[in-house]
Amino acid sequence: EQSPSCPMQRGNIVMRIIGRAAVVALAAAVSPALAAELQPIQQEMQTAHYRLDLQIGPMEQMYMAADVAAQHLTQGEVMLSGGMAMPKDMATARHLEVHVYTLDKGAVVGDANVTIAVTDAQKTVQNIQIATMYGIAEGPSDTHYGNNVGLPPGTYTVDVTANGEKAAFNVTVPAD
Repeated sequence: EQSPSCPMQRGNIVMRIIGRAAVVALAAAVSPALAAELQPIQQEMQTAHYRLDLQIGPMEQMYMAADVAAQHLTQGEVMLSGGMAMPKDMATARHLEVHVYTLDKGAVVGDANVTIAVTDAQKTVQNIQIATMYGIAEGPSDTHYGNNVGLPPGTYTVDVTANGEKAAFNVTVPAD
């Protein structure tokens, strides 16, 4: 496990942000609506023992490690456990992920027991099928929990529990 303060991991995170920023800038030149859709939502909260980082972005392809190696894939997510969810409405499909870090050392927690429930403005609750995964380009230091989920534009509460510790994120998914 690496600390997020580790220069190598910071470099991976910076490259991921720069890469996404470049895609968003290019998309903005082509279509402002597409740029809004690609801009990830990011929030951070702390519990008694963890820092939880929520990210909601474009839908991700998810693969088993053997497929990544055999096909020499460079983009997408490597699934360590769980399976890829396929939202019914692909037009509203997004990738929701939660990174769990220890507060004391900032270490990635790769074996957390995580639950995620998304509640919309009408109080409809969607329990997310949890997959443990990491970005192919970033490697295991990017280990996180979540899945692809249908999130039409609107306001949501994302309730996250990590090893029994709870946090509630309030997010707004913009209209395309």
